[in-house]
Amino acid sequence: MAGSGFLLTGDAGVVQLDVTVFYKVTDPNAFVLQGDHVLPALDRLVNRSAVALTAARDLDTILVARPELIGADSQAAERRERLRG
Repeated sequence: MAGSGFLLTGDAGVVQLDVTVFYKVTDPNAFVLQGDHVLPALDRLVNRSAVALTAARDLDTILVARPELIGADSQAAERRERLRG
């Protein structure tokens, strides 16, 4: 994510967010033709989604969804593996 990664929550708390995005190219021709626009578009999409998500929640709600709990969820791990192809 571009910038510092600090975001305001809905209750004016501050969180630092580090994001890794995985994506799959399904149309190589279109990807090559739009190549210069894909990464900036993904960056904008992730940034805007992160801002909307954190602004809609309070700090306590965000902190409850800790990465170690999500990582332990086997269904989430399976979904990630399917996305990786």
